[in-house]
Amino acid sequence: RPREWSSNRPSKRGMMRNPLEERYFVPVLFVVLAGVVLTTGLSYFHTRRTVEEVALGQMAQTLFFLEKSVSEKTSGIMGHATLWSREEVFKLALGTGFLARSARAAADSRLEERCRFNGYDRAFVARPNGDILVASDPAMVRTINVADRAYFARALKGESSLETLYS
Repeated sequence: RPREWSSNRPSKRGMMRNPLEERYFVPVLFVVLAGVVLTTGLSYFHTRRTVEEVALGQMAQTLFFLEKSVSEKTSGIMGHATLWSREEVFKLALGTGFLARSARAAADSRLEERCRFNGYDRAFVARPNGDILVASDPAMVRTINVADRAYFARALKGESSLETLYS
C-alpha cells in the first residue's frame, strides 16, 4: 500500500487553476513584451545617434589635424624653395662658361642631397625658356622642358607655386 501522506495530495489532473491567473496572464505578458520592445527600440535609436555623433566628431578632428599637417608641410616646402632660390650656387648655375658648369655640378649634388634629406621626390632649376638645367635627378637635365606648365609661368612672374608633378 502507498504511503499515507502521498494519498492526501491532489493529483495533477485534479489541480484547479486560478481563474485570476488565467485572465491576467496574457495582458501582463503583452505589457512586459511591449516594454522590452520599447526599451530596445529607444536604446537602439539613442545609441545609433550617439555613435554617429562620436564618429562625425572623430572624423572632423582627424581632418583638422590632417589639414594642419598638410599646411605645415606645404609651408615647409615653400620655405625651403625660397631659401634655396637665394643661394648663389643656383644663380651661378644659370650662367654660361666654366664657372656655370662647376656651379651646375655643385647644384645637382646639393639638390639631390636636400631632396633625400627632406623627403622630396625631385627638385630642379630651369632656365627662363623652360629647359631644366639643374636637377636632383640627372635624367631630368636637358630632357624635360617646363615652359608650358602653369607653375612655371607663375614662377617667372615671381609668384610662389607648389604642385604635384607628373612626368
